[in-house]
Formats: sequence, C-alpha cells, structure tokens
Amino acid sequence: MSEIGCPIRTDLAVETQESLKKANSDMRGVKYSEKKLENGIVVSVVTIDTENAVKATGRPKGRYVTIEAGQINEEDEECLARAAKELSRVLREFVRSVCDKKIYHAIVVGLGNRNVTPDALGPRTVDNLFITRHIVKEYGRYAFGNENVNSVCGLVPGVMAQTGMECLEIIKGVVKETKPDFVVTIDALAARAVSETIERA
Repeated sequence: MSEIGCPIRTDLAVETQESLKKANSDMRGVKYSEKKLENGIVVSVVTIDTENAVKATGRPKGRYVTIEAGQINEEDEECLARAAKELSRVLREFVRSVCDKKIYHAIVVGLGNRNVTPDALGPRTVDNLFITRHIVKEYGRYAFGNENVNSVCGLVPGVMAQTGMECLEIIKGVVKETKPDFVVTIDALAARAVSETIERA
C-alpha cells in the first residue's frame, strides 16, 4: 500500500510478478527469467501461459519482455546505444514470431497526448520514425535503391478528449483499411519503480 492508502498501480508484468512473489501468491503458469547486461541494463522475461496465471496477474497470456536501464541519461551515449540495441533485438524477435515474410508492412501507433510531457512518448516516437509506406506505394522499393525496404506507416490517434473516439476504434479502422502484417504500439506506462523502462507484450 502507498502512503495515502491506495494500492500502487503498475502496467508492467515484471512488477506484478515481483508483487505476487513477495506475497507468496500462486505462481503456477508464470515463468520468469532475468539477464543482466553491461551499463546496468536488466532484461526480464515474464511468460503467462495458463488461465490461472491470467487471473493472478490480470494480464492476457503472452510473453512480456522488460528492458530496464535505471542508470541511463542523455549524456551516457554508450548506455543509450546498448539499450537501443537490446530493444532492437527484442523487436526483431517479435517480428519473426508473428511474420514469416522477408519484407513486411507494419503500422507503428503512438498512443498518448503529445501536449502532456509524461504522456508524449508514443507521438514523439512516431515523429522520429522513417516512414516509407507512401513512397513504396507510389514509386516501389527501388525508390530507395533497395528492394528489401519494408513498408512502415505511423499513426498518432490522439486521445478521446481531442477526437471523441476511443483509440482502439481508430486503430481498428486503419488496420482494416491498410491490412498490415503487424502493429507496434508505443505508450507511456505506469511503473512502480523509478527507472527508464520499456516493455513489450
């Protein structure tokens, strides 16, 4: 419990797993592994694979990978590069697990409100993506001088107060129209620990 008497809320599967362990709760169907890298980076994997685990954690079945870089800062380029490299590896694994194509079409969705700093991670990430779908569609992959260029498009659906629509409604509409091979969603999550944490489910 927090000091004001309310439960501490977390969106991270790894922190939920830690709470269950501390409370000696039923952990059947919850698997956990951890790997420590250089620069204080820790990669944790929580796998939820039974209905019992779904009820215990309140999360759907799946594999949740968390990358923690508690000592990261803008000046530490080596640590930033290491964290980016590990995130890239995890994303490549994800892509291979859902798409057996060599060339794919992806949608990257940036959730959140770009006008509110703690909630702007998604929109700002999409702002910095290399968007290719419109060029590939119009001129073909040879426009890049590389036939292996993937088709990537970005979507920033905003928040309900701005659009009057649920983000999921907008995303479903775009997915139905563009038929991507997979969707990557980026959002700022609530975490109990004070650290720079990235999680992919």
